[in-house]
Amino acid sequence: MRIDTRRDGGLLTVELAGEMDANNAGELVAAVRPELAADVGRIEVRVAELGFIDSSGISALLELHAEMVERGGSLAVVDPTAPVRRVLEITGLTEAFQL
Repeated sequence: MRIDTRRDGGLLTVELAGEMDANNAGELVAAVRPELAADVGRIEVRVAELGFIDSSGISALLELHAEMVERGGSLAVVDPTAPVRRVLEITGLTEAFQL
């Protein structure tokens, strides 16, 4: 999985590509957590190039979502591929991730 991050003021944009599973889901949290110290109020996770996500990937997103809500911020999943959207629909997370 490829993870690219960029910060613009209080917005952190995270672009994911490839597949997110048990082997690499922790990399997302590790890449984002240091950025949270910089007064980030919103995270946009762009997944237009993410072809697969499993329960480990969902758990990583939920962990970051919970941290953002605790800080008074938000996390949104943006532009999901059909397979990723389907997983988010099945798990009932479309509203939580602002789809």
